[in-house]
Amino acid sequence: MEIPSLITIQGAYDYFMVLLLLIALFFAAYIAAAYLGFLPGPSELVPELVASPLATSAVAASFAPTAVTAG
Repeated sequence: MEIPSLITIQGAYDYFMVLLLLIALFFAAYIAAAYLGFLPGPSELVPELVASPLATSAVAASFAPTAVTAG
C-alpha cells in the first residue's frame, strides 16, 4: 500500500481526516479514563473554582431575581 502524498488534494484530505480521527479518539479516551477514575477530571484539575464558596455565592447572586419597578 502506498502512502498518499501531502502535495495532492486527496493526500492532504486523507491526512487531515486521520488527524481529526486521532484527536477524537484522544478526547474519547481521556473522557473514559476520567470517568473510570484513572485520570483527574475537570473538577480535580481546578478544585478551587469548584469548591470556593465565594465563587458559588457570586454566581448565585448574579442569577438572583431583582425587583423591576415601572417608572
